[in-house]
Amino acid sequence: MINNHSYILPDKKTKIIFSEKILTYMFSLAQNKPYMTESGGQIFCKNPDDANIIIDEITGPYPTDKRSRYSWIPDVKQMSNDRELLFGKGFYIAGLWHTHPELKPKSSSKDRMTGQKHLQLLDPVYKGFLLITMGNGGKFPILSVEYLERKNYQWHTLISN
Repeated sequence: MINNHSYILPDKKTKIIFSEKILTYMFSLAQNKPYMTESGGQIFCKNPDDANIIIDEITGPYPTDKRSRYSWIPDVKQMSNDRELLFGKGFYIAGLWHTHPELKPKSSSKDRMTGQKHLQLLDPVYKGFLLITMGNGGKFPILSVEYLERKNYQWHTLISN
């Protein structure tokens, strides 16, 4: 059984909580076999201003994504459609997630640039944007959870709580 994972934001007051449902889905796509390609998508919450932000909706990957062992290029139109659909259901985008074919995942500069572009396109009420990179080892793969703070466009690596 997978338990919720939580991480503290730089303000030291706000906690990001990944629900069991989200973790189970992401872990099912870990690149733990040589033939498995990168996967990714978006993560959403309904309570972006609460002290405990619960990530409880996820999208991707799509059959129309371009995927290889070492890259994932999402179907941007499908991502946009999903965002609109979920916005209509009261969800807010919290960030992006994707897999890496390594035990201890580390986001690339391209990954971070993509996260920054997403945040720049969002309404200014969004205080930041998450970038989740999932590794491929163990019973429960390691997550690298990073947060881009809007006020100074600085990346923070979040520590599991």
